[in-house]
Amino acid sequence: MEQPDGVIAALADLVERRSSAAGTGTTAARVRVAQEIALAAENRLTTEILRARDEGVAWQVIAEILGVSRQAAFKRFGTVRDPETGETMIRTPVVDTLARAEGVFRALADGDYASVKELMTFSTSRLLTKTKVMQVWKSVLSEYGEFAGVEASFVSTPAQVKGLSLMPRSSTLGNATVQTTLRFEAGEMVGRVSFTNQGRINGILILDPTDLDGAPF
Repeated sequence: MEQPDGVIAALADLVERRSSAAGTGTTAARVRVAQEIALAAENRLTTEILRARDEGVAWQVIAEILGVSRQAAFKRFGTVRDPETGETMIRTPVVDTLARAEGVFRALADGDYASVKELMTFSTSRLLTKTKVMQVWKSVLSEYGEFAGVEASFVSTPAQVKGLSLMPRSSTLGNATVQTTLRFEAGEMVGRVSFTNQGRINGILILDPTDLDGAPF
C-alpha cells in the first residue's frame, strides 16, 4: 500500500497537472481541481463502504478504519428499514447525492464506466449499458471537445415523468435529482442524475441547455 506521504504527493501533482490542463494553472484553478478530487474521493469512499456492508463487514470495523465511533459511521453511511413496511427510511445525509452525481461525469470523462455501473440499480445497469453510455459521452466530446469539469450543481425534487426513455419502465424516480453544468472546451451541456431513496442511480441525462423542458426528469 502506498504510504500517506506518497499519496499526498501524488494528489498534489494531480492538482497541478489538471489545473494546467484546464488552461490556467492559477490558484483558483487549483482550488477547483482540489475540490473536484475531494468530492470524487468522498464518492468512492461511500461506494466502498456500501460494498463492504453488502459483503458483511461490521460497522465496528468500518468505524475503526474511519477513526470514528460505530454510531458516527452508521449515521453517515447507514440506512434503516421501517419495521412496519420494510421500506428504507430516509435519513439525511445517507448518501451525498451531489458529490455522487458529479463523480458520475468525472468517471465517464476518465472512461471509467465500471464505477458508474456500481452505483446503478440492477434494472438501470441493464438499460444503460457501457456501449450506450460511452457512445453518448463520445458523441458529446466530438461536438464540444475535452471535458473540463463540473460546476453549479444543485439537488432538486424530480419533476413529473412522462415516458422514461432512458430509464427502466418499472422504475420510479427517487427522492433526489442532481443537475450540474458540464464544461467542455467548446461549450457547456447539462448533466442530470436521478437517484432512488437508497442513493442508487436510476437515470442519467446529458442535455443541451435549450432542451431542458422536454427532458424526462
